[in-house]
Amino acid sequence: MYTSMKKSGADLRRAIMSAKGESSGECLRGMEYQLLNALSVRNVEKFMDIVLRLYSAYGSRKNENGQELLIPTGLVQMLGNSEKFTRYGYAFVIGLEGCYEKKEEK
Repeated sequence: MYTSMKKSGADLRRAIMSAKGESSGECLRGMEYQLLNALSVRNVEKFMDIVLRLYSAYGSRKNENGQELLIPTGLVQMLGNSEKFTRYGYAFVIGLEGCYEKKEEK
């Protein structure tokens, strides 16, 4: 599930950057800090408010497979479970911030 949450964050990152015409993740910095603050104080409501607003604004964009971005099921699963909230939330933010992923050779 962590990989799925990270991928969801990365898909949202691409959609936001594409919509803003940015090639740098600088445009995401404020949102990332807000999400990290919500995670660090375990404020589920604030975290969900930010994420839902992002999906409302950018969710109609297509991901790399041509599908609309949907709110990840992991976000729903973490409601009411503080351990999942922390772990899934950080995985989502890691994807949103962008992280190195080794490309598989074909």
